[in-house]
Amino acid sequence: MHPEITVLLVLFLVEKEGSAKESSAVTFIPCWNKIFQGETITMTCDVKPASPVNMSYSWYKDNNRIHTGQSFVITSAETTHTGNYQCEGDYTGRSDLIPLHVSKDWVILQVPLHVYEGDDVTLRCHHYPRYSARETKFYKDNVGIRNWESDSVLHIRNITMERSGRYKCKKEVYHNLLYYKHTGEDVISVKELFTWPEIMMSHYPVLENDTVTLTCKTNLSSVGQKTKLLFAFYRDEQNVQKFGLSSQYEIQSAYMKDSGNYICEVKAKKMLKRSKAINIEIISKKKSATKQNIVRLIISGIILIIAFVFIFYHVKFMKRLNEGSKVLRL
Repeated sequence: MHPEITVLLVLFLVEKEGSAKESSAVTFIPCWNKIFQGETITMTCDVKPASPVNMSYSWYKDNNRIHTGQSFVITSAETTHTGNYQCEGDYTGRSDLIPLHVSKDWVILQVPLHVYEGDDVTLRCHHYPRYSARETKFYKDNVGIRNWESDSVLHIRNITMERSGRYKCKKEVYHNLLYYKHTGEDVISVKELFTWPEIMMSHYPVLENDTVTLTCKTNLSSVGQKTKLLFAFYRDEQNVQKFGLSSQYEIQSAYMKDSGNYICEVKAKKMLKRSKAINIEIISKKKSATKQNIVRLIISGIILIIAFVFIFYHVKFMKRLNEGSKVLRL
């Protein structure tokens, strides 16, 4: 193969490999995963971290390719549109499966497509279009959490993972000359926005005058990649670095006073998580040299003992060998 063609092929493969690290995700507008017949929904394929202008997209429903383009619009939904949707862009894998349910019931409970800890979540008890309705009541795991009110939405501020569960609403809908109570329900699984942090050291042990870097390690969810994480560091509960974008804290020219229990905190939105503490002991160089000398002495002593034992048994073996030779001569 011609050298120039080889170089171009290598560059293409490298570029393709780099692009494959991007991920795709499906978003809905409106953001509900349940709608009624006749309603409209727009699906968008978001690529992280960046979406090139010339990228092409493919859409799948129940694993069958149905559309090309970054957006897929259903203008008048039918029950046949119910299914699991995915998208993918050039050099990206397919997104996670996102379910859409098109209903012809009287009432549906609409919940957001993605719910992460720290989100302000709105639940909507939605009744069939063109019919009138009165009051609504909400439940979680069959326990009432809001009594009958005219407002058909429920707001949950700063949701936590502990609030995952089965939510239900009852609504009075007018049809056939009377108001009837109808029910809609769905499950909310609150996902982790970022993992509990872990504080890590650049090296150990730490000697006087060393420079050591502490890193606050956490993983951000793929959907929350645009979320800004802020980091702070503490020694013995005293703040040594205020909240900022840097996940590292550097101890320069370490002294004995820098010894202590270190922790880090991470916050995003309204979530705050704290790492477990690690103890850092700054060792004086004199103390370190003394320890090294003691270790050398111990190792030297062990070597001498091994050598002594070897010589002792070697001499003993040779003595027995000589005695055996004398007996054979007799």
